[in-house]
Amino acid sequence: EPDVTAVNMDEIVEGVHRLEEAIASAPYHYDSHVALVNCLRSSFLLENYEEKLRSARERMSRTFPLTAQLWLEWIDDEMGLRADYSYIRSLYERAVADYLSARVWLNYCKL
Repeated sequence: EPDVTAVNMDEIVEGVHRLEEAIASAPYHYDSHVALVNCLRSSFLLENYEEKLRSARERMSRTFPLTAQLWLEWIDDEMGLRADYSYIRSLYERAVADYLSARVWLNYCKL
C-alpha cells in the first residue's frame, strides 16, 4: 500500500514546479502567483517551505500590488513562524504603502 503522505508530497512538489514554470514563462499572470502562494502555504512539510513561500511572495510583491488579504496572510504566517519584530513591522510598512486598507492599518496599530 503506498504511503499517502509521500504521494501527496509528490503531488505538491509537482504542483509547485508546474506553477514556478508557469510564472517563469508568464511572469505577469496574477493567478499563477496566487496559486503558487496558496500551494506553498498548504505544504508546510515541503523542504525549505518557509524560504520558498517567502520567495514566492517577494516575487509576487515586486510584480503586483498585493491585496489586504494577501498581506495579512503573509504577516500572519510570519508571526506564526516567529519572525522577528523588525521584519513583521517592515511587512506592515510595505503593506500600508502598497494597499489602502483599514484592516491592515488596524492590525499594524495593534502590533
